[in-house]
Amino acid sequence: MVVGAPLEDARHLAQRYDRMRQDAEAQAIEVSKRQAKVREMPGNSENAMKLEAAEAKLQDLTTNMNILGKEAAAALAAVEAQQQRLTLQRLIAM
Repeated sequence: MVVGAPLEDARHLAQRYDRMRQDAEAQAIEVSKRQAKVREMPGNSENAMKLEAAEAKLQDLTTNMNILGKEAAAALAAVEAQQQRLTLQRLIAM
């Protein structure tokens, strides 16, 4: 079984991705609430500015989440490949 830094790194990246995904979901809810407020009071520029800020934050979270997701997937794939090599070596040794 693969242990050590590569596995820990992959787990850490996966956990960070999960936390970021949860943050993005919460931010999407916040954007929806702000959109509803803007629709209720269309002339309120403060609500519009808050909506724009919330949308920008959601966009940043989404972009970062996509990047982190790719890194986590690559790290997990590397660990899986390493595990397969170790398993093959053990089978050959038998």
